[in-house]
Amino acid sequence: METENIRISPNYRKSQWLSLDLENNKLDDWEIAIKIFKDRIEGRFLTHIDLIEKQSSILSGFVILSLDCLLIETLEQFYKGKLVTGRGMNEKAFYSFF
Repeated sequence: METENIRISPNYRKSQWLSLDLENNKLDDWEIAIKIFKDRIEGRFLTHIDLIEKQSSILSGFVILSLDCLLIETLEQFYKGKLVTGRGMNEKAFYSFF
């Protein structure tokens, strides 16, 4: 499988993200980038948190909190423009986020 064909969110692929021209402030591309970002956050985190919360017992708090932590790390990576947080860097990401 080509890596550019990898799905980065429920509705978008890596190739779609890479084709955007965000450095030249093209409005249409930024609108698509925002849609991709929203789809990624909702598809990877928020939808699953809602499902777990609605369908699980009271013992699901740890799983939801774990997803929340991954979400914080992901938001910080996007904000800082980092591709990966890296080993031992998640503590710094959390500190920076808060």
